[in-house]
Amino acid sequence: MTKLLNVTPTVVPDTVVPASTPWMNSEGDFGEGVPEKIQGLLEKKKWTNINQLADGFTELESYKGIASGKHIVLPESVDDIDGWDKVFTAIGKPESADKYEFTNETGIELSDDLMNGFKEFAHKANYTQEQLTGAIQFQLEAIKAGDELYTAQQVEHKTENIDAMKQKWQTDYEPTMTKIDSTAEKLGVKAYFEKMGIDKEPEIVNMLLTIANSDSEDILNTNGEPPPAPTTLQDKLAEIMKSEEYNQRFNPGHKAKMQEFMELNQEIANSGHGRAPQ
Repeated sequence: MTKLLNVTPTVVPDTVVPASTPWMNSEGDFGEGVPEKIQGLLEKKKWTNINQLADGFTELESYKGIASGKHIVLPESVDDIDGWDKVFTAIGKPESADKYEFTNETGIELSDDLMNGFKEFAHKANYTQEQLTGAIQFQLEAIKAGDELYTAQQVEHKTENIDAMKQKWQTDYEPTMTKIDSTAEKLGVKAYFEKMGIDKEPEIVNMLLTIANSDSEDILNTNGEPPPAPTTLQDKLAEIMKSEEYNQRFNPGHKAKMQEFMELNQEIANSGHGRAPQ
């Protein structure tokens, strides 16, 4: 006969009370008891849910290139040329200087030699494409602003010269200027002086007026043939007009060369030996 076991029934409570309060609930929200290792980070970022923590880590992976396997490893030594070259290439430096691109939309002319030289410099200096573009654009805008300022100053200066001549000659201003312009036309320098913006400079005006008031037919050249002139003065003037200092207005020696040019013209005018080369 089978004996019945004396079994005492076990009561299972409706709710199981954990030994301690969890620091994250089933929804991923952080609660009390967050581990100290991440508590400071959560407070700094003001994260309250595990999803925010996961998103932050994903963003960090993308920024550092971990997810794609494209790590940027800084060389341990400043002498590691190849290592640093890889770093600069990774952040945008072209493989070679001729890979740089730039579209000039300012209207300022840039020679190919100047551009190629700067590209070589930029590549050695580890410029990215964006840095090269920014550097050239800055220089072009500075030059353009300088040109605009120079033009405005020239206009203002010319106006001041005209006002001074009007005050000096009063009612004789118009006939005097007509005489001066006529003389400049006969000498073949009127258009050139206007192009250079020096047609109303006191030195030029006085020179032309001196010639106009002279009785020398050699100076006025009424027959249209170039009169003989002393070789030394003419050669010197021609040499000045061929120089870089004279033709490049941003050249450091331009102002001094222009002064020399006007003084020599004045000397030619006063000597009555002929006219400046056209």
